[in-house]
Amino acid sequence: MNKKLISKISMTAIPALLLLVFFTGCAVKSTAVWGDPDTGLILKYRMAEGQVLTYESSDYKSEVNEVMGQEYETETTGTSKISFKSVGMKEGAHQLETTVEDMSLDIESPQMNLSPDLSPVIGKSFVMSLSSLGEELDVSGAEGLEYELGPIGNRNLLITFQIFFPNLPENPIKVGESWTSTYTIDDKSASMSINVTLESVNTVDGFEIIDGLECVRINADVRGTVGGEGSQEGAKLDIQGQLTGADTWYFAYKEGVYVSMISNASVDVTIEVSGPVTMTIPGTQEIQSELKLVK
Repeated sequence: MNKKLISKISMTAIPALLLLVFFTGCAVKSTAVWGDPDTGLILKYRMAEGQVLTYESSDYKSEVNEVMGQEYETETTGTSKISFKSVGMKEGAHQLETTVEDMSLDIESPQMNLSPDLSPVIGKSFVMSLSSLGEELDVSGAEGLEYELGPIGNRNLLITFQIFFPNLPENPIKVGESWTSTYTIDDKSASMSINVTLESVNTVDGFEIIDGLECVRINADVRGTVGGEGSQEGAKLDIQGQLTGADTWYFAYKEGVYVSMISNASVDVTIEVSGPVTMTIPGTQEIQSELKLVK
């Protein structure tokens, strides 16, 4: 083989080999869709069309109000089983067929004990629109899921879904770093209107395997305000309060799935009553909630 031919082969082969090495190197260094713990995780909700996620939750609330020097305690317990089936994407948001598989509610107080019939909402569905960062873009269909709560009147499940999924950070995030989420809950009935505004500072605390899923563990410091107004038996009510809480929740970053949360919160509330009777009713609430993915 003469030198000219060797030179031509070298000129052809060496650049090709360099390109092969270059692209092979790029393939090795390519980042997974969920990022990398060292450079930052990309947390996003990802559900394939047809995928179903089912969550079970339990909630407990103890409320103590002081009326004319006497304390009255109300205890509320509730459970639910809710499934979300991905029915595709619309304008970049997940469309989730949301079904109430089961639900219970019990209220015990000196004035009354209530265990409302929730059969009108069990088995019923609506479609929720959820962004990849966990923002509930549209849960209006939950307004149609109504039940009767004794003398309080008709209620719906809108507040159940307004902040069901935790919000995720817009940018990649590493262990020890934080992001802030804000939430708003609007609870309206025939006689009352309550607004809750929350700010959650979320910090990535580490990693943990939950039911075989590699999860990022997130601790959240929650602060909020409560405001509202309404009427009862001819008296006008004005409600103001402060909330503090702490959440620990888990997100399977590879699958893009919310896995579980344990939440504790305290609320200090003052109710100003005016009209036929004028008084100030201070109150406190202690709330514990737990939610987990079961399917």
